[in-house]
Amino acid sequence: MKNLIKTVAVVLFIAITTSSFASGSYNPGKNYSADAVISNYIETTTMGNPENVENLFTDNFFQTVSTPAKVITHSKKPFIDYVKSQKGYVQNCQTSHTIIERNDNCAIAKITLTYQNFTKVEYVTVCSDGEVWKVSQVVTSYPKK
Repeated sequence: MKNLIKTVAVVLFIAITTSSFASGSYNPGKNYSADAVISNYIETTTMGNPENVENLFTDNFFQTVSTPAKVITHSKKPFIDYVKSQKGYVQNCQTSHTIIERNDNCAIAKITLTYQNFTKVEYVTVCSDGEVWKVSQVVTSYPKK
């Protein structure tokens, strides 16, 4: 009888401690580098892969799009809604990027997307709060050829 009580107590203890460790929130940006977050942004926006897109951007994220006609600004929610609506849609473009500025807390990347008839350039700013790197701003332009 003593062995049965001890066994039940050990099983309950293991079950409780295991579930408390598993309850931590998942944050895919934790411990990523600026380069990894930029690559994740490129994959998310060009390969139609919006998995964990909410965790990719800061709360105060915004995108500015400069077109020949006007400048348009989008906040986080409309931008994420758009990215989610593009799930599975792979853009037909060649993509390249370079880091143009970097320090311990932020990095700015120039991403060039070359399509058959036009080029799109995105300047992506990623920042770290000391633990997590996230995209904070995207400025998009369409340079003349």
